[in-house]
Amino acid sequence: MSIEAFKDQAQTAAEITDEVNAQLPQEKARALREMAATAKEIKAGLAPVTMGQGVGMPMGSLPPIIYHRWNHAYPGCWTDQQFKDEFFSDNPDLCYPGYKPKAKPIYFNMSQSAKINHGGNLYWEKKNKVWAEINEAVKRGDVI
Repeated sequence: MSIEAFKDQAQTAAEITDEVNAQLPQEKARALREMAATAKEIKAGLAPVTMGQGVGMPMGSLPPIIYHRWNHAYPGCWTDQQFKDEFFSDNPDLCYPGYKPKAKPIYFNMSQSAKINHGGNLYWEKKNKVWAEINEAVKRGDVI
């Protein structure tokens, strides 16, 4: 690959990244609206079950934008039970009545190996990163 072709690819990638970052606040606002609407549908008993526990118990319902954004960024995250538990404990309005998410904390014991909550850690680490990016966009004035 020539240096010019590499520079063109790098410039194109930077432009795409800038465009996606500029759209984050609008996407966040849309996601929050859809999550609120889904929460209302759950309370009214109208929302379809989109997430189950694997043993037949419905966990909750997710707006498509939330599901696809997380799955695109971190493929397979929705198959991790710990990730789902952390997500639903952080967003209890999306849970079906009767389902109580079980967030699993990390315990450290110096005499034994640490119990690590891989899926929950992924959710919390990435959630903070996404919020930081959105807050930076707001500070720059990229919000409508």
